[in-house]
Amino acid sequence: MSDAIAPAKAPPATLAAPKPAAGQGMRALVADGASSQPKLPMLAGVVDRLAASVAISFRTISRGAADARTDEPRPIRLAEFTETIPPTALIAVLRIGAWNGPCLAVIDRDLANTAAGLMLGARAAPVPGPDGGTASGTGPASSGPSSGPASGPRDYTAIERTVLERLARDLIAGNLARSFAEIVELDVSLDRMAGDAADTAIAKPRAPCLTWRIAVTMDEREGAITFLLPYASVEPIRALLSRNPSGAVPGRDPAWHTHLGAELPHAGMKVRAVIERRRVAATEILRWRIGSTIVLNHRQDEPVEVFCDDLLVLRARMAEQDGRVALHVDERRLAEDWPAQT
Repeated sequence: MSDAIAPAKAPPATLAAPKPAAGQGMRALVADGASSQPKLPMLAGVVDRLAASVAISFRTISRGAADARTDEPRPIRLAEFTETIPPTALIAVLRIGAWNGPCLAVIDRDLANTAAGLMLGARAAPVPGPDGGTASGTGPASSGPSSGPASGPRDYTAIERTVLERLARDLIAGNLARSFAEIVELDVSLDRMAGDAADTAIAKPRAPCLTWRIAVTMDEREGAITFLLPYASVEPIRALLSRNPSGAVPGRDPAWHTHLGAELPHAGMKVRAVIERRRVAATEILRWRIGSTIVLNHRQDEPVEVFCDDLLVLRARMAEQDGRVALHVDERRLAEDWPAQT
């Protein structure tokens, strides 16, 4: 692994939008379009699990609230992707599987500064970043990256490089491997860190790839990790990723079934007790006033039905306990083992 992260180059003052060449749209449909690449429906589940794992990891780092949101993987060419990499971003070059398939994880400036500050012990004070900007923390400012020249970006210190490499290795590469685990066991390792898109040529410029972005929010701090995965990097497991998610495990998804079974007992539910149902004329309802007495046909010893939405869950008799209205359950309408294991 390289011991240095190349300092990012300052962006030019203005960038002119490139003029589209004639016939570009037709070439995109006929020759350059990524629609000819194989569909990988199982990869969407991998990305969702990765976002959830990243959120948990950042909650551990920040010792507070953290959330991660992701979008669907979309096709892109390597050259097109590298043009979108901000000059101050950090780029982790990952290797997937025994075949060492390359993958990029681009950590934007804000997330890198925030993560470095938190991992170095900062809590609330602004943490100066290598570009002279700040990221919020909650401790002494000296705990985070030291401030650089206000005129432009600076290189990361050796300590900052160490913690950011650990972030890329343990949080990003580790969580990516765990996200693939439900489909296939494979290793994901950190190859190197880079600060310049020119140092991350992992495939030919026109190589078809997939990209997705995970936006991370910690309290009022925000950042993102953007991934680039060449199709060639997952070619050895393409057949597994091409399966239909609904048919991957006949009958059910074991991971989802386990998660649902663990969360259902803690879910809140609203129930209502129905004493009587009857139709009442509108003229009678209009005569009701404060102090009016409404006589019900229901006798006190008759059962009251208790519903959860439209599901009848039990029948009970009205009673009194400690001066409060209570229900004495006479009949349970749900099976004793509900919800049954299926």
